[in-house]
Amino acid sequence: MSPEVKAFNKEYSALVSRMTDSVHQLILMGRSKEEILTIIAATDFKNMILKDKQFQQGYHELNKMYLSTLKSMKQFADITPEALAALTKVNQSTFMGKLTDDIASTLKSNLTNGVLGGLNPQEMIAGIASDLRPDQVETLITT
Repeated sequence: MSPEVKAFNKEYSALVSRMTDSVHQLILMGRSKEEILTIIAATDFKNMILKDKQFQQGYHELNKMYLSTLKSMKQFADITPEALAALTKVNQSTFMGKLTDDIASTLKSNLTNGVLGGLNPQEMIAGIASDLRPDQVETLITT
């Protein structure tokens, strides 16, 4: 596993911990399960992920790796720099969209189930990690 992928997986794990902690803080504040579930349901997790500065930094490092890989590839067809830049942007957008969709749905589902089941933060994180493990995130990155 490349250092960039390892760093991204670390940021993914940290993101999961931060999101889980915010839900746990609601529990500690004495909010009811119904209130917490309403908050989770109304939260745009994808948007939160996209705005997370630490997660963005991990993605930025992955993006540099991706561009470096493209530059080192043997040319297989004539393509203008503009066309290559456009293709790269489309690929990056598709990748980030897929990745954030997967993470957001996994977080929302597992946090909801964790609140309903009365799980502690570590149990919630374990549930999230079992649904979208770092090796699966690596597969998303490398395909």
